[in-house]
Amino acid sequence: MLLVDELRAGLNVSTGTSTHGLRCSLQLKTNGKLVQKCPRSGVELQRLFWMGVYIVSILQKFLFDNTSILALGYTEFSFGDHDYYMIGGSKRTGEGTSPLSTVERYSPSEGKWVTVASMKSQRMFCAAAALNGRIYVCGGSNIYETLNTVECYDPKKNVWVSVAPMKVGRYAFSVVACDNAIYAIAGRNSSTVLCSTEIYNEDTNEWEFDANLTRGRAHFGAAVVPVSPGSLSV
Repeated sequence: MLLVDELRAGLNVSTGTSTHGLRCSLQLKTNGKLVQKCPRSGVELQRLFWMGVYIVSILQKFLFDNTSILALGYTEFSFGDHDYYMIGGSKRTGEGTSPLSTVERYSPSEGKWVTVASMKSQRMFCAAAALNGRIYVCGGSNIYETLNTVECYDPKKNVWVSVAPMKVGRYAFSVVACDNAIYAIAGRNSSTVLCSTEIYNEDTNEWEFDANLTRGRAHFGAAVVPVSPGSLSV
């Protein structure tokens, strides 16, 4: 079950930016077909939402004030039970905005940020997900174009390799791992907000389109919620 909250505040694993407000819905899909759309509201949801914003604001201040690079449009990503990654993004220079390929890892046990292997491509507003012990970073923008390229990082080997590109270039989107596959959801390209969804099969190294969302969206968050196999909620 895949849960997407539009305009999520605080920690956003797809963009690394903070947004404010809550306006979201659930769309239940079974076997790729939209079967139900349910509004999400209520006092309890708002309470949990703002509690999350408060916790994330503390974490961001504690962690990011000690990073070696002040980046914008990066991807914040937690891996396993311990490590936390800050991937790509951009920095301000005298000539404008410069995208980054750098990656930093934070280990609570070490209490510091460590620079690991850089990606092959510079990218900001990309999205990341973990699958079978590896980190997949998808899409984003290098300022000049919207990217469809995908890179896979092996933390044990500290190496990035290129894998099959997405069918559509996108940035400001969400990526999640669900049912041993990776879902790339909506986002933007150079001309429009997207509603398309793609699925990556690690075994075949191929992407294929899934059912579209009912409307396009960008700069949103996604999470996997356990339900029956073959069902997604977006």
